[in-house]
Amino acid sequence: MLELNDVYDYIDELAPFSDATEWDNVGISVGCLDEEIKAIGFALDITKDVINQAIEKNINLIITHHPLKLIVDETNLTSLTKCEEMLIQNEICHIAAHTNYDIAKDGVNEQLIHKLKLNILSKVENECLYICELNEEKDIEEFTDYVKDILNAKIRYSKAVTNLKKIAVCSGSGSSYLSLAKEYRCDALLTGDGGHHAFLDADELDISLICAGHFETEYLAMPLLCEKVNNKFNIPCYLLKQVSPINTK
Repeated sequence: MLELNDVYDYIDELAPFSDATEWDNVGISVGCLDEEIKAIGFALDITKDVINQAIEKNINLIITHHPLKLIVDETNLTSLTKCEEMLIQNEICHIAAHTNYDIAKDGVNEQLIHKLKLNILSKVENECLYICELNEEKDIEEFTDYVKDILNAKIRYSKAVTNLKKIAVCSGSGSSYLSLAKEYRCDALLTGDGGHHAFLDADELDISLICAGHFETEYLAMPLLCEKVNNKFNIPCYLLKQVSPINTK
């Protein structure tokens, strides 16, 4: 019999929960360690649609990248509570592998980097930032077109540096790493999210900022995790359908 604890321990082998950042909320958020697991679903986020897919497929464990509760405030308390209630009412367990999976071997960032065929020079110690290099220098227009095609993403970017060779990478929300990327003499920082002021900061620092979407830079890592868990335990594992919540034209 496969128990929740067995799956937790295996995820911990792949992406140690102890490696998660201090503010993160990883691990088991719903479920008991000795609960029998019959089928597992994988998604980037816990949403009502994801839970409904799990119910339809008789899944009783969902593994996501983003935690059920990261920062609970007045703007998201209701929706998060409803999702947690849905999980409990339908006896569905939940595990989140977030910043620990970001920095793991074959984790989110490494899969993003490999998909874009970048060469890893180093990982910044104690940070979710990878210093990479292109095989040859590329114009920023050419590179952003390439990223757009590979990730099927809408790209937002600045052009403080137009000829790129050395690129810092952080999936998801990584614009706060601009200064650190500059310290490593990178020409650009590639990440998912970046607000107005991040682009202003990039210009001030003389480094280009390339934002390819939070969803687009992270969801790509869930299929491999699904495959690994399926191979380990040989029980039904499903990649649950999910699209970016952001609509673009």
